[in-house]
Amino acid sequence: MRVTFQYWNKKIQRNLIAAGCIWIAFGAFAGMAESFRVGIGSWFYGTPYIVESMILLMRNLLFEGVMLVLFINNVPPKYSLPVPFGMLAVYMGIAKGIGGLDIAMPFLFGMVVYGINIAYNVLLLDKEKNYIKKSFELYLAPQYVKELSEHPEQLKLGGEEREMTVFFSDIRSFSSFSEQLTPQQLVAVLNEYLTPMTDIVLRHKGVVDKYIGDAVMAFWGAPLDDSDHAWHAVQAALDMKQALGFVNQTCHTHGWPDIKIGIGINTGRMVVGNMGSNTRFNYTVMGDAVNLASRLEGLTKYYGAMIIISQGTYLGVKDFFVTRKLDMVAVKGKKEPVEIYEVLDVNERKVEYEPLIQATEVALSLYTAQRWDEALEAWDRVKSYKSEQLADMFMERCEQYKKQPPASGWNGVWEMSSK
Repeated sequence: MRVTFQYWNKKIQRNLIAAGCIWIAFGAFAGMAESFRVGIGSWFYGTPYIVESMILLMRNLLFEGVMLVLFINNVPPKYSLPVPFGMLAVYMGIAKGIGGLDIAMPFLFGMVVYGINIAYNVLLLDKEKNYIKKSFELYLAPQYVKELSEHPEQLKLGGEEREMTVFFSDIRSFSSFSEQLTPQQLVAVLNEYLTPMTDIVLRHKGVVDKYIGDAVMAFWGAPLDDSDHAWHAVQAALDMKQALGFVNQTCHTHGWPDIKIGIGINTGRMVVGNMGSNTRFNYTVMGDAVNLASRLEGLTKYYGAMIIISQGTYLGVKDFFVTRKLDMVAVKGKKEPVEIYEVLDVNERKVEYEPLIQATEVALSLYTAQRWDEALEAWDRVKSYKSEQLADMFMERCEQYKKQPPASGWNGVWEMSSK
């Protein structure tokens, strides 16, 4: 289904056809009634009355057909009753001013057309609501499914490009993690973990696209418009970080190993819509921006960060969250480099992270300037802020570049050779 202006045009066409059938039926009925009034055996004498009735109907076509049906199908329900009566008042004023125009017949037939159209649209609306509910109740929170049902004009299915934010999360070292559990325990752990994570996505207006084993894919910005899609995605990630602590408490109670996750988020242009076969399809997103988010999730284990966002997401949320720049990388399969950032906390707690952020900025600037010995000292200071993995990685790079300097014109970009 595609709720667009074209869709409404088709709806109007169907109603006009229905109205036309009503006119013909009532015209025939009026003629037959007149025939029986003259006499049952005088059917042929009723023919002029049929013609006369049809002429009367066609003469008032503008009021009882085109205008009425157009208004009925293009005004909100709360205005659907005042509109025809308002039109009738206007018509009566014109009829009185011009004289010679029939008022009763247009009103009678118009009200019949109006009543049938209202009944038809109520049935059609219920059908649309049920379709929307079935299509999205597994992806969206109930309140947003209700909003879509009440305002189907916001829904566009079938594939469109728009700016959105996409999210990937994954359990770290899941293979070794799963080896410590029986199949029954593994299912129980995953359900214990995925339930609160899913609830968080839905609470922040997100769509749970799919579960890929232990991984979660979600997106923001469709099917409902959301100008704050980047903020919602990042806030959801921070809420997941907090919720994970409670999940691990439950894991400890059952003797299960701790769960550690990585989250990658990217904002950009992507295609969203129903994709698949004619019989099985999924409402999902695709495009380079989606692939980049998946790559960022993979980088979390490399940089020792739980939440990594792209520059596109950073520009939309930098005033609301504490972040620090990690690197400029060209992910595997992409030539264009992208700046990546770690999300640390909400902005209200920025003061706590200032020393770490400043130390990282200094170390990165020395590294990019190819001042390797000074950069090594700077990264050693970063280690003191419990950022050992990131610091050790850059220190290893500095030692490597001291032995074999980068090519001329190097701008600090690191090319990833793996996902």
